[in-house]
Amino acid sequence: MLFGTKKLGNLGSDLGSALRGFKDGMKDLDKGLKDDENNNLTPALNAKNTASKQTANSQK
Repeated sequence: MLFGTKKLGNLGSDLGSALRGFKDGMKDLDKGLKDDENNNLTPALNAKNTASKQTANSQK
């Protein structure tokens, strides 16, 4: 065997931590992009989106 049980355990733990960090980073990036999209809309587009959402809700 190339690695002992201690090394394999550490390897698995490190890999899991790296994947968890990557997933958390992707979630933060996605959330930041969505926040930027919402903040960069012009007031006219915000009003149009709000009006279309209200119209869609009233038609249900």
